[in-house]
Amino acid sequence: MLLVIIAAIPYYSITTSGWHTTLLIDNKLYLLNFLQITGGFFEKPVVLNLLASTAIVVIESLFFNKIINDQKIFDRPGFLPALGYVLMTSLVPLHYQSYMLSINGMLLLSISNILSVYKKEKVNNSILIAYFFTGAITCFSISYLPLCIWLFISLIIMRPTSLREIMLAVTGLVLPFYFLVSILYLSSNFSQTTIFQQIKFSITFPQLDILSWVKIAFFLLMPLLGILRSNRLVSKMLIQGRKTYTVMFVLFICAVVINFLSLVNFPFTLYLLVIPSGFLITPLFLSSKKYFWPNLLLMLLIFLCFLG
Repeated sequence: MLLVIIAAIPYYSITTSGWHTTLLIDNKLYLLNFLQITGGFFEKPVVLNLLASTAIVVIESLFFNKIINDQKIFDRPGFLPALGYVLMTSLVPLHYQSYMLSINGMLLLSISNILSVYKKEKVNNSILIAYFFTGAITCFSISYLPLCIWLFISLIIMRPTSLREIMLAVTGLVLPFYFLVSILYLSSNFSQTTIFQQIKFSITFPQLDILSWVKIAFFLLMPLLGILRSNRLVSKMLIQGRKTYTVMFVLFICAVVINFLSLVNFPFTLYLLVIPSGFLITPLFLSSKKYFWPNLLLMLLIFLCFLG
């Protein structure tokens, strides 16, 4: 119930601050087609939108929770990873966007498959699926290419990689673009400029109110505190846990780089930080019950989420 309540917080904030719809699109064709397919449903202030978006966020948080628990990184984490995921999602100073929910869902599938190769002997399917979904994410924007670098690093971290597996990974990345080009060509909409677009780099920060910047500051500060808190925990982890922690840490770095490259779309791109940030802040709430500060920190985050 707590996960559902926190996931619905952005819609409570909307009633007091209004519905934000401003978005600068750097890959107009793919994203506009995506919004056309979904009918812009998740961008409309309606009750069904609230229910559907909240359900999607809760389902993604539970899937994320299962991924982390299966890796046996923390001792008895319970639903803390899911709580971290929902908190970070609600802390983004904008309402849910359908394409960002989809991107996080695909990223979770990539993470699940790439982490599974540690124990598997036959990993071809897992590698192909992981790289396929990451390739699909880069179709939204060329600025998401650092995720491909992260995935190659993750594969090397999780297992010794052969040339065959690398070629399979490249195939998985290329397949979404192949399908996209094929559809555009058959529909007579193919254009080189719509597929291969330049990254729109800008050092100009968006105009946001003070409260939004406070939320963003906490959004970036909390994972750093989690990293400091994890120093002693990492030394006690099993090899599988250390590898997973390294993969998530590299994902956090890549997501920060993507946000820096995509300042034109900031803070929409903060959603890419939800998964690694939700993981990194989990150790902050694993302290003994005799310590009051984890509960105080949790209440402060929930309070910030409610402020609109």
